[in-house]
Amino acid sequence: MGDPPGGEHDDRAEAVGDLPRRRAGRTLYGVNLQALRFAGLVGLVPLAAGSVHAQAGPLDTGLMHYRAARLDSALPWFDRAVRDSPRHDDAHAWRAETARRLGLVDTAVAAARRALEITACHSFAHTVLADALNPQYSDYPAASLDSTWAHLTRAVQCNPDDGNAWMGLWIQGMSRGDTAIERQALRRLVATGFLTPPVLAYNRWVLDLLPPRTVLITNGDWDTYPAVALQLVEARRPDIAIVNFPMLNLPWYVRLQRDRYGMPLAVTDEVLDAFQPFRDATGQDIYLADVIVRGWRAAAVEERLGRPLAYAATTGGELPRRGVGLVQWAGPYSLITSRVADPDTAAIARALRAADARAFVGRDTSPIDRSAVRQSVETPVGANVLGMAVGYVELLTGRGSTPEAVTVVEWIRTFVAVTGWTDGFTRQVLDWAGQTLAERRPPKE
Repeated sequence: MGDPPGGEHDDRAEAVGDLPRRRAGRTLYGVNLQALRFAGLVGLVPLAAGSVHAQAGPLDTGLMHYRAARLDSALPWFDRAVRDSPRHDDAHAWRAETARRLGLVDTAVAAARRALEITACHSFAHTVLADALNPQYSDYPAASLDSTWAHLTRAVQCNPDDGNAWMGLWIQGMSRGDTAIERQALRRLVATGFLTPPVLAYNRWVLDLLPPRTVLITNGDWDTYPAVALQLVEARRPDIAIVNFPMLNLPWYVRLQRDRYGMPLAVTDEVLDAFQPFRDATGQDIYLADVIVRGWRAAAVEERLGRPLAYAATTGGELPRRGVGLVQWAGPYSLITSRVADPDTAAIARALRAADARAFVGRDTSPIDRSAVRQSVETPVGANVLGMAVGYVELLTGRGSTPEAVTVVEWIRTFVAVTGWTDGFTRQVLDWAGQTLAERRPPKE
């Protein structure tokens, strides 16, 4: 995609299938840190993967490093795997994918083509080539969108259950105006289990709580793909316009929002096509997405947008505060308003009542998901529920509603017990909850 935006959790662009994401605010694996500002629950990093078993072969060892996002460590093991087993098609494909993510495109293309020489219909290898040859993400001389399309369509022909390829086809279908492929891709992401039950549950929770006809600004994979898939597969909240912020750096995606949802644009088509990022007077880099959303914010504040404008909790605390208008926190989202508005405690309380912990049990990432980033992140997207609850406790405490705050803390502990979450973020929330109860629960007589 050129300069903007960065990857999911670093400054490198993820390939098709991982929505590239620029850091939009202070987030912890997509968890809204703004709601946690009083509690100080920040600064966590993913837990390191366990030590590699001494008896594991080079391919398995490489995969352990890869799934922990230690790509520099994974690549030498994949190199060894293909030396030991030159006709192991999967080993060549994993080597290709790792090299691609490290920016070694020549190595990636050669390794993927070697896998296809061994097995002509190898979905994984075709997907690697689709990403490596995508000019939005690669400067490879032979890159072209036609090549990307050809390899992705071939990938799903070889393996209709390869959700990694279907993620890419959803984007390519939209860009080509091929609504049949776009819809098929979303259906397959659900049918194959690539979009897991906990991720779908989180997005159901968010969608069901939004005001009618909201324009919801999202920021990554797990707040975008599942939401639009649910709109199609379950006909859930089709009135909501789900707009991925980083993708607004693509002119075709901007036009899609204009044409599909009737969203006004503050720029002409000529400006859209010729736009180049620039640095404003404050030293901030301004990308196309910033310009587009600033126009929508102005329209919302002046009541010209015709529908509410909201930011998903996964966008963090900084992004919603860029531009005109004021921000009202309402639990899993924040609304842009024209007047000062206190947090919507009624909406937050409804969100807590609507969160069914049983629906969040399990890992966010499917075993068939080949994203090193998503596989390495242990904190679930559902942890935004906890973040909201922590922020609500501090809000209630500040207002003197200590008994109600204690009730919410006890709710947090029950919620975590049901989900079975054991990640570092959740453990820190539990420690905070225990300390909070000790400080605020009235003593027994």
